[in-house]
Amino acid sequence: MTNNHQTISVRHLKACMKRLHVTDNDVLAIKKDSVLATEEGTESMRRALASMGINVLTVIVEDFSEIAALNETTMRKHGWYRFPLNTKRTNTK
Repeated sequence: MTNNHQTISVRHLKACMKRLHVTDNDVLAIKKDSVLATEEGTESMRRALASMGINVLTVIVEDFSEIAALNETTMRKHGWYRFPLNTKRTNTK
């Protein structure tokens, strides 16, 4: 079966999660209209996290305004991460 949808590289997601030090029980906020909020994006993230043995809570948010009151350092201390907006996409067939 072929698939013409653009998906996010699981390898790239794993590298991003390692760089951000995502660990068990973290909460990841994903912007509603981002690539990660799509069905393909969430599946790629699920596969990346599963391969790393990490369980997180993923929250899709309209925007980051409610959590913008915390600076990035404080957000990270509480397990909040802003995923890079330039997440690479790959075409799959």
